[in-house]
Amino acid sequence: MSEQTCADRFAAVATASADTIAVRHNDLSLTYRALAGQAGAVAELLRAEGVRRGDVVATVLERSPLALAAMLGAWAVGAAYAHIDPAESDTRIAKVLPVTGARVVLTDNGNAGRLPNALPLDDLDPVRYEPVRGRSLRDLAYLVFTSGSTGASKAVAVEHANIRHYVHGLIDRVGPL
Repeated sequence: MSEQTCADRFAAVATASADTIAVRHNDLSLTYRALAGQAGAVAELLRAEGVRRGDVVATVLERSPLALAAMLGAWAVGAAYAHIDPAESDTRIAKVLPVTGARVVLTDNGNAGRLPNALPLDDLDPVRYEPVRGRSLRDLAYLVFTSGSTGASKAVAVEHANIRHYVHGLIDRVGPL
């Protein structure tokens, strides 16, 4: 199997299928070229903020292509992402954010007022998507949170290798995606 991380694989697919629709959300469709441009812009913003390989970037974004671009942008700089659902209460978000250890919090204009130190992503100009070199499949890809049934949410770490194994297992069971 290839040693490509998720960011490397996305970059390869975006180059090979630039004009193919990558994502549809409500009435919006984005090609791989457009999605890669948004993700590249997020990556540039994160680099300017000093985010590097091994860091965590938290996202408090509504479900949209922008949330996908934020994840891909974090991966491009070698960081992991931790998504926090904006439907959560401000109290819950305030409890979960420190658990992530996030260097930066990304949000959209609709949630920016709730998170005064977060960076809003709504008005970024597209930039070429260029993943940082030297990443490993053992690098952290994202954090997902437990329900907190013991009283405190815990973050579960997922590596790029875990995602790759999941996708390969899915393809083995249902065929090519």
